Formats: sequence, C-alpha cells, structure tokens
Amino acid sequence: MFGRLNLMRDGAQVDGVVLGSENRHSRVSGPGEMTAGATIVRLKVRVEFEDGTTTEVERELKETEIGGMPLNESGLFLGEGDIVPMRYDPKDRSRIEIDKAAIKARRDKLAAEVDDLSRLQGAHKRGEVSDEEFTKEAERLLDL
Repeated sequence: MFGRLNLMRDGAQVDGVVLGSENRHSRVSGPGEMTAGATIVRLKVRVEFEDGTTTEVERELKETEIGGMPLNESGLFLGEGDIVPMRYDPKDRSRIEIDKAAIKARRDKLAAEVDDLSRLQGAHKRGEVSDEEFTKEAERLLDL
C-alpha cells in the first residue's frame, strides 16, 4: 500500500520499546579523498499494536540520517527500555520502520533547549538575570 516515503507520511504511528542496541562505525566517502566516520545504531524493537498483538523488528539508524546520534527523551543515547517512534502500514504490519523524522525532531528540540539554557546561564552570570528569575525560567525550560 505504501512506499517507504508514503509510510513515513501516511503510516499509522506506534511507539516501540528498545530491547537492545548495538553501535557500529562505518566510513562515509565524500568528494575526492574525503572520508568521515559515521555511527550506525542497530536497534531491536518490540512494538505493541492497538489490538494487543506484538512484533519484534531489527532496524538501523544512521546518524547521518537524523542529524547525530539517536537520543531518548532525556537526551541520552538510545538504549534498552527507551521508546522509539515507529510508523507502519495497518494493512501489512510487516511494513514497519523507525520514524526517523520524529527522532530528528526530538534531537532538534533537545538542542534548542540546551541552547536556551546556555543563553539563560550566560545572562545570569553577566548579572542580567536575577537568581529568582534564573530559577523560574530554568524550571520553565526544563518543564519542572
């Protein structure tokens, strides 16, 4: 029903639980003789569908596809027990993939939060923000 791109756009969303992860390094060739290392994370994921049935899949994430290493909601590297956003074809549940756009969006959100906290800390150190204002704004940024 869906091609890979359509699966990401139109597929049903479901969360998977990481059962295991393994990091591998590969070489990425660039123009000329330029090469760089890239990390590939192989994840084993269990997914429970809305009807209670489950499946386990192994999928790879390349840091070059998501803007860096895949992170969990706390900003740590993905590992056992973490939640991974997935997309699947409801008519063919064997067609299931990690939602790389959602992983990238999570990385981008975390990066923006770190930037905001860094700016706040700098303003506090320069005396532009009082201790009370700093605490209040930091709690807001950290959703405390």
